[in-house]
Amino acid sequence: MDHPATELKSHKSTASTASPWVMYLTGKKVSPESVFKQAVKTVSIEAQGRETASRKKTRIIIRPDDKSKREFVDALVAQPDGVERLLFMLQASSSASDVIREIVNDLTGMGLVRLGIAASQEQLNEKALRDGVASWLDGSREKPMQCGGVDCLLLLLLYGYLSGFLDDHAVTENLLTARKKLWSATIKKRPELPLPSLLKATIAARKTELVFQAVLAYSEDTWVEQHRLESDINRKYEQIAALRETNAVLNAENSDLSGQIKTLQEEKHAAELAIASLQKQVEEIRASYQHKIDDVRGHIRGTLEGQLTRWLETSLDASRANPPRVEVIEERLEDALKLIEKELRWLQPSA
Repeated sequence: MDHPATELKSHKSTASTASPWVMYLTGKKVSPESVFKQAVKTVSIEAQGRETASRKKTRIIIRPDDKSKREFVDALVAQPDGVERLLFMLQASSSASDVIREIVNDLTGMGLVRLGIAASQEQLNEKALRDGVASWLDGSREKPMQCGGVDCLLLLLLYGYLSGFLDDHAVTENLLTARKKLWSATIKKRPELPLPSLLKATIAARKTELVFQAVLAYSEDTWVEQHRLESDINRKYEQIAALRETNAVLNAENSDLSGQIKTLQEEKHAAELAIASLQKQVEEIRASYQHKIDDVRGHIRGTLEGQLTRWLETSLDASRANPPRVEVIEERLEDALKLIEKELRWLQPSA
């Protein structure tokens, strides 16, 4: 049962007050939740007002004093079921208020020190807990631990888990190792048990060896399947990473090719513009030269059809006369040569 810490104050128990924490180990077996309720007391305190004083009721949690703590750890060792009771209390405190969890955690830490897990609570760390679990699993349960039952192992694992020293992986591995150490026989038929919490289920089943084995055996199958799935997931992640890397390379190549295509398209466009410009220039030059050629042809035609033809005809007639008129022939030929020479100079390109 949860008790909001914000509504509760804490108070150390006095010598005249019977500590519910010690009575939990030494008295009649009761539920841890009932002890948590007994630790909460309603008291009246004086509240000072501006003009009058009044008394106000409030709830406090009775914290064990040093004497009660010593009595608690003495009872833990002396009582045959002391470790079992503490295990139940520690498990129940996980859903209680912050103050209750703090008290139970402190008492459990003192109890583990008394059981030989560490020299002091300050040294009760991850290494000490792992060493204690390893000592239990190795069978040397007298050194350093002073208890050898399954409850002692579960108390170590639960305390380490709730304190943050051991994670889910460490707890599960140690429970499975404990199963192999305690029972070498393999259960042929493994029941399908719902296990929201392996540690919680193991604590509940620890008194019945067959059920305890079944719980751990089922958990072992689940653990193996979980590892297989994790391996598959890791392989998928590796494949995804490889595909992403390949995709990145292809994207880079595609980006490079896109750049090249864009450059080539720009060059093609520029070349098309240059070709169009050159074609235009060729057409203009062709038109210009065609006009000039036509002028030259007209000039040459005029020259050939004009004076040059008449002079050649006159020379031909003079050569046919009897006797031939040599002086006329010579004169007209000289005139023709002069005209040809003039036309050649006209055809010469200008400097």
